[in-house]
Amino acid sequence: MKETKRGKSAGTDDLPAELFLNLGKKAISTLLFLYNIIWNTHVPSEWRKAIIIPILKPHKPPENPSSYRPVSLTNACCKLMERMVTNRLNYFLETYNKIPDFQAGFRKKKKYH
Repeated sequence: MKETKRGKSAGTDDLPAELFLNLGKKAISTLLFLYNIIWNTHVPSEWRKAIIIPILKPHKPPENPSSYRPVSLTNACCKLMERMVTNRLNYFLETYNKIPDFQAGFRKKKKYH
């Protein structure tokens, strides 16, 4: 939750990311319980939906469709769970040296050669 960025637009659930920064211990425990149920059953169908917003690229003509890049606004609860899974996978892969050294892209504390 510490990695949650402030000021981001709400997704399909209309929940701002900042909501998770102010949760108490009981709410965090309840959220973790919910995530464990989801992990052991299935991902909610609502989490598979996104609001796509076209963003104009700098210095590009607005009348050209290729001048836009899509930004997906997704469910805040889903994003938080995705981050938790990513962090756990990265921890495992780095701790047990499961990624070769030449694979440096998108890894923390790795230098590009």
